[in-house]
Amino acid sequence: MTLPPGPRRSDVRDHLRLDARGGPALDTVRAGPVTPPDRAVADLPVPDAPVAGPPATPDGSLLSCYTASLAQAMCRRGLDWAGVIGLSSVFALRPAGDGLFAFAHHAYSLRDRLARGLRRTGTDDPDELADGLARAHRRLGWVIVSGDTFHLPWCAGHRRRHAPHWFVLDGRRDGSWHVTDPFAMVNEDGEQAPWHGWVDAGRLSEVFRAVADPLPEQALRERFAFGDDDPRRLAFGYQWFTTAPAGPTPPHAGRPPAPWQAHEGWLTGATAVRRVRDHVTEVGH
Repeated sequence: MTLPPGPRRSDVRDHLRLDARGGPALDTVRAGPVTPPDRAVADLPVPDAPVAGPPATPDGSLLSCYTASLAQAMCRRGLDWAGVIGLSSVFALRPAGDGLFAFAHHAYSLRDRLARGLRRTGTDDPDELADGLARAHRRLGWVIVSGDTFHLPWCAGHRRRHAPHWFVLDGRRDGSWHVTDPFAMVNEDGEQAPWHGWVDAGRLSEVFRAVADPLPEQALRERFAFGDDDPRRLAFGYQWFTTAPAGPTPPHAGRPPAPWQAHEGWLTGATAVRRVRDHVTEVGH
């Protein structure tokens, strides 16, 4: 398989503002400091992760959009994203029927590295969207959103294709939200560079809409994005990740890392690579 060339590096000094009048339009003012969350979450458990000074900004050209958003959230928590993700990295796959494979890239769940009990939630009500995001932001200081490239003006697939795409909200002011999306790649739609900027309050319901009917392969990728198995597929029009205000410890919290090869049907390492090779040889793509 021949991979496309990697994206050109960009420090994204300019940013776009998406306002209620339409857009995006280039904002000649450089992005300033992000408005901090309403309050710090001092009672969240600190993950077992190396921290040596200020963490480097995630290099989104090395990561999927899912892992890039996790890395950005780790930076917001002051964690060494490269250490956490590097130590958890694994290549695992499981045949899922009809020529599909489930892929997993983490040897254990990264949810609790970010926040204990992190889970997907959502709403169909545009009015509830802003309130739900605000509650999640007050608890965590950041919010991972599952959007749709079709509705995201900074994505290469904007108005071209529907696909789940994760990004991070890390500040708000006057109802508008600051987006940080470190993901970078090149595909048939063009180049997508890391992006950060503000989305106006009047456009939240348009820009933050989730994929209405994901393809089976897309649903499989989101299912294992954290490194655990989250088979629930929510049908909400808007989706993000948050923690419950209070409640019992989730059953997976605190479990030691479990190698994927211990799970029935999963292949890892060279065995997984050979399985992909055989599949590509057989079907031609």
